[in-house]
Amino acid sequence: MKLLARVLSVLVLVLAAGWVTSLPAPADPVVTPTAKPKPSPVAGLLGLLIGNGAPAGTGGQGGNGGLLIGNGGSAGAGGTGGNGGLLIGNGGSAGAGGKGGNAGLIGTGGTAGQGGTGGSGGVVAGSGGSGGVGGSGGTGGSAGIIGSGGAGGTGGTGGNGGVLAGNGGSAGGAGKGGAAGFLIGNGGSTGAGGTGGSGGLLFGKSGQPVLSALF
Repeated sequence: MKLLARVLSVLVLVLAAGWVTSLPAPADPVVTPTAKPKPSPVAGLLGLLIGNGAPAGTGGQGGNGGLLIGNGGSAGAGGTGGNGGLLIGNGGSAGAGGKGGNAGLIGTGGTAGQGGTGGSGGVVAGSGGSGGVGGSGGTGGSAGIIGSGGAGGTGGTGGNGGVLAGNGGSAGGAGKGGAAGFLIGNGGSTGAGGTGGSGGLLFGKSGQPVLSALF
């Protein structure tokens, strides 16, 4: 009997050990990957239509404003300012020897540094950017349909006024004043020895050299 009891107990232990080892191992926790946020198509479209251009360094090209609204980015010496948005926006400024960016339908052209050229004003309304600020040989940008031409630097040329109405830009030294708008506006004045811009056809007077106007 004792022998039988021992055999039975051994069998029970063997069966128990086999049952334990046959149990399935615990499964690893399921890790759900975090979904990356998708870019909003609306935000992308707005960024394309509205926004300012990025600035650029020496000799670079400033970024253009948004397709509809935005200012052009500025540029360093010898560079070109970005253009404003097609509807509303100012042209970006440029450094010495550079060219200011052009405005859109409404806006002001970008200014330029010494010896540079100001950008054109808005096609419909806006003033041209000044050229050669504090320097020489700059050319002011021309305005659009309505607006004033930008000033030119010493020995430079003032930009023309708007096609219909606006004053011509002045110029320093023996420069040339910009012409006024075709119908209304005053011509741009110049320094000694310069040439004043022509006045408007209906209203306005021609610009005069500064010293000549005093006598």
